[in-house]
Amino acid sequence: MPGLCNRYEAADLNLPTSSFGSCTGTSRDRYWCPAGRERGRSPRPDYVGIYAQLQYSGITRSIPGGLTLERTAVYAIEPCASGLPGC
Repeated sequence: MPGLCNRYEAADLNLPTSSFGSCTGTSRDRYWCPAGRERGRSPRPDYVGIYAQLQYSGITRSIPGGLTLERTAVYAIEPCASGLPGC
């Protein structure tokens, strides 16, 4: 959802880790900042939803129009354990 979710594309996989986590301006993490996510056990951790789309056209073009695969998943963010860094 525009303005509510962080969006990452295939080219983002090649970026250095310093390109993420600033949560300001045009940062890729600006809509749901990692620093603001609830990781504690109480009241409950936040959840992260993932939507992935792959478009495959093939080399031989034996599949007319190509193929689009879509998958979604929702996971609870792992709660912090006492004494771990960042908790």
